[in-house]
Amino acid sequence: MYSEACQLCFSSYYKLIYFLAFRELKNEEDAKDIVMDTFTTLFERKEKITEIKDIKNYLCATARHLVIKHSINKKRIVDFDERETPQNDSYFNNAFVLRVGG
Repeated sequence: MYSEACQLCFSSYYKLIYFLAFRELKNEEDAKDIVMDTFTTLFERKEKITEIKDIKNYLCATARHLVIKHSINKKRIVDFDERETPQNDSYFNNAFVLRVGG
C-alpha cells in the first residue's frame, strides 16, 4: 500500500516539481535531479508523512530549498578555464623569470 501511495504521489506531482526546478535552474538534468531529491527526501521521512497537512506545498517547499542549495553550491564551483591563469598574467611572466646558469 505504501509503495502504491508513493507511485501515486510521484505521478501526481512529478511535472509540477520538474517545472518549478527547471524554471529556476534552466537545466534539464539539474531539474531532474531536484525532482528525484525532492521525492527521495519525502520517502526517507515516511514516518512523518501523516504529519504533512498539504503534500503539494510540502513538495514545492522541499524543491525550492533544494534549488537554492544547488544554486549556492554551483556558485562555489570555479571554472578554471574562465579564470586568468598565471601563464597569461604579464606580472607573473615578468616577475618570476627563472634564471639558468650562473
